[in-house]
Amino acid sequence: MATPLFPGKELVFGTILGMGGSCFVSYIDEHTVYKGYEIRVNGRRKSYYPISCEEDLAREFAVYQHLGPHDCILRCYGLDVIHDEPPIAKPHRSKAKVPPPPAVAVHALRLELAPHGTVRDLIQKKLPGSPLPLPARLRLCRDVAAAVAHTHSRGVWHQDLSCRNFLLFPGTGAGDGDGDGGGDCPYPYRAKLGDFGGSIIQGREDEFPTIVGEEPQYMLPNRGRADMDDRPLIKRELFALGCCLYEIMAWRRPHQGQTDSEVAKQYERGEFPSLKEEEDGRGDIPAAVAKAIDGCWNEVYDSADRVLAILENVGIGRERPRDDW
Repeated sequence: MATPLFPGKELVFGTILGMGGSCFVSYIDEHTVYKGYEIRVNGRRKSYYPISCEEDLAREFAVYQHLGPHDCILRCYGLDVIHDEPPIAKPHRSKAKVPPPPAVAVHALRLELAPHGTVRDLIQKKLPGSPLPLPARLRLCRDVAAAVAHTHSRGVWHQDLSCRNFLLFPGTGAGDGDGDGGGDCPYPYRAKLGDFGGSIIQGREDEFPTIVGEEPQYMLPNRGRADMDDRPLIKRELFALGCCLYEIMAWRRPHQGQTDSEVAKQYERGEFPSLKEEEDGRGDIPAAVAKAIDGCWNEVYDSADRVLAILENVGIGRERPRDDW
């Protein structure tokens, strides 16, 4: 079985599709993947990370259960036990009875397979310098805002919003093609939010302590606050949402190509990327969307619903003729 993400590559159970800081994403079948720190095939360990991430997997599973089903949230089908054999007991010289060591279960999240990878992959690897038509980018922006609005409505803070954590699926009428944005399909992709391994569920902070993993280019500046921890969670999330929208519309990350420290200094000085229309017309950002991004960056809004309401009223379904792109 091959997917658009790996054209021409035959995928079998256990094939590694991606690697993060603590987990693999491995192939199960044409619909699902495992996310975990070990890969087991026919009972044998094929690959592994040296450090367990059981707590992160348990947290992420709890978040998916708490969020419930939503069109713009990645589907989770369970937290599976992929290995539960007890460790081998070592010989003990004492005649006293020694209890057997406890069984050590290894878990993995069973998630839906995103056949087109991430939004970041699309922008930087698949179509670098060649943005999707405006209606398709607006569709992705709307999905992104809808996912964040739903997440917040359920009392969850994602903590690491970025285009690398939004997964791509075939859009309306996209069929099973390679999803390159061509043809007559105005919305070749739809986006879903995933990777909740560091998220917070309000009211359960003692069970799942805070873990912050923001990308520097998505990080709300301190702006004179006494401590970085004083930045309100909602403002941090909305700042990152604005950066996601910018990356999709401009087809590049904010201040792309600059060092993390340079970006931080520019943000503290209030220097943000231009939101004006690009000369070639391909990076165009409608005025209303630019206002929404600017509002996220400058802490104008108090909810993602405000941003979603703007995007729902901008240009979706009213695309220009393709000769204009």
